[in-house]
Amino acid sequence: MANKELRQLNRRELLEMLLVQCQEMDRLQEKSEEVNARFEDIKQRLDEMTESYEGLKKKLDLKDERLNEKDAKIRELRQEIKDLEHLRAAERAEIGKITESILRLSGSFEDTRRAAEQYLLKSGRPRESKEGNKTVSVIFGREQRDGNPDRNLTVEKKRERDSFTAIPATGERYG
Repeated sequence: MANKELRQLNRRELLEMLLVQCQEMDRLQEKSEEVNARFEDIKQRLDEMTESYEGLKKKLDLKDERLNEKDAKIRELRQEIKDLEHLRAAERAEIGKITESILRLSGSFEDTRRAAEQYLLKSGRPRESKEGNKTVSVIFGREQRDGNPDRNLTVEKKRERDSFTAIPATGERYG
């Protein structure tokens, strides 16, 4: 309202206006106090939540650090497993090579033994074979013990002697 209008109002109207203004001011003051109280309550809850958040963040950071350490340890162990697998594969390959060499060498020895037996059989020289604790001389496929070929032989041994020309040291029979 303008000053001119206020001057034209009587005292009663002015007092009523002043009363309305005071009531409005009191209502706004109460509302302001209510809002301030709610603001303080919200601020206090926010501070509590911030503290809780900070505590949780510290715990989470600590757990993240531990997880990172464990992830690094897992990577190390996986690399160690890979290294061990490569080592195991290399050892298997080496064992395979050694086994192959042994088999070839064993075959060579077997071939040499057979050739020697054939040579001895063809040349007519006696060869000696170990059977248990006794040494047996074989001449042209016949066993000889203590000078008498038939002495100390069982019937089964005599049949073997008569049916085979040679009894190699390994127990294999040649017909």
